[in-house]
Amino acid sequence: MLFSTTVSDKVAKEGPDKDIIDTANELLESGAVEVVIKDDKDNQVFHVNEPSIKNKNKFDKALERLAEKKRGNK
Repeated sequence: MLFSTTVSDKVAKEGPDKDIIDTANELLESGAVEVVIKDDKDNQVFHVNEPSIKNKNKFDKALERLAEKKRGNK
């Protein structure tokens, strides 16, 4: 996994990006993306798998809307 200190510094200063959170929620709620979470009751933890794209068309449209919002905010 790549980690950007520029992005993490910005989040620390400004808080999470509402547009990105809204897009992530839209992707999950529409079924465009699926994230499998397994409950390990013995160790009392959740194991979160990598997200997978289930509907490429919905995924692409959501990212296009996000890009348009970001271009408009500059």
